[in-house]
Amino acid sequence: MINKVIESVKKEIEVKETTQSNIFLGVEIKKTEENITLSQINYVKKILEKFNMTDCNPLKTPGVIGDTSLDNYDDSRSFHQKPTKKLLDP
Repeated sequence: MINKVIESVKKEIEVKETTQSNIFLGVEIKKTEENITLSQINYVKKILEKFNMTDCNPLKTPGVIGDTSLDNYDDSRSFHQKPTKKLLDP
């Protein structure tokens, strides 16, 4: 039955088959007896290459201490106007 589904999808869109059953829609899935871990490291690497940032130095994200409510958050610009949109837009 799964083969019929795959063949049907192939008729509509380009499908890249992989023998790696631990990758689904670009998300790497690692299973152990205790947990399941999801990773998008290959996507992150692709974005870093696209923006010529493969040699950047990673830093810890500063944690927020205290009130983290968004009551006073000013979102005067929409997401599409913010420069980070360019990094996230495929």
